[in-house]
Amino acid sequence: MMWRSAAAIVTFALAAQLSSSRPAERIGAEITRVVTGTAEVLPADSRGAIASRLERAKSAAAAGDIYLALYDLQVGFEAEAGYRLAAGRKEVPDYAAFTRKWTETGPPADPPTTKAGVLFVEALAQSAEGRAPATYKASLPYAQDAGLAAGLYYLGESHAMVRFASFCRGLPLTTTLRAPALRSIEPELSAYEKQVVAAYDRAPAGQRPQYAGVSVAIKIARTLDEQKRHEGALLQYLVSRFRFALLSTPERQAASLDEISARVGSMKLPADADHSVAEFFLQLAAATLDARDGTPGSAIAVLDDVLPAYFVVVNK
Repeated sequence: MMWRSAAAIVTFALAAQLSSSRPAERIGAEITRVVTGTAEVLPADSRGAIASRLERAKSAAAAGDIYLALYDLQVGFEAEAGYRLAAGRKEVPDYAAFTRKWTETGPPADPPTTKAGVLFVEALAQSAEGRAPATYKASLPYAQDAGLAAGLYYLGESHAMVRFASFCRGLPLTTTLRAPALRSIEPELSAYEKQVVAAYDRAPAGQRPQYAGVSVAIKIARTLDEQKRHEGALLQYLVSRFRFALLSTPERQAASLDEISARVGSMKLPADADHSVAEFFLQLAAATLDARDGTPGSAIAVLDDVLPAYFVVVNK
């Protein structure tokens, strides 16, 4: 395909700087484990979306697009752990028993002081860890308000977030490229959040629930930014922008696939630093174009919104 052949230049520029180990094999093995696990414990009506993400993760790992593979793996990794703990519902007969289990389990471990050797991997790990404490705390009221199975799910998911971060950092990935000089993105985040709120207020009632993912990513980005965990904050800020772009400009879908494929294929990242966060979004754009029912909207969002916003942060 046009993207795969042209983008090999972009991917090679970064991949040539990575260690010679084969992280794709380890990611592929973990995807296989999670696929098997989700088939065992997920309710039938919850498997479709997660199975699709894991299938894309498998294809990405096989193609060497390890950042996209990790991003898609995370969804199934956490869901499998949450549903597996919830499957033990009979061992937790009432709220008092859940409270004891919650206390005995304890909160997720604090993040390590060491960082991953590649910017995107560290950003993804921080993003997972940024959600873990709040998810653990929320599991207690969820057990009371939504049922014990729901509480168990969130309890299991909270600890899986930390394990996923550990898995990411344990991959044999390093780069000789310098990391961009990251900083607080509070000015950009505040201006962007005002834009989202204004759009939400104008949106029809039926569309407003679609803003949930946009808002969640903003909250995670702000939490991480306040903790000076700038890698994760940057990634979540850009994830939110990507989701918002798809909501705010649906006319993007009318663009020609061939035209957008050509734009993505000609995109070359600078070779001056570790731009693996930007590379992840290019992998995501390519995957949406390569999909059987591919539409250009996601790729246009990456090209016209996400990447410009990324370079504003790393170049300022």
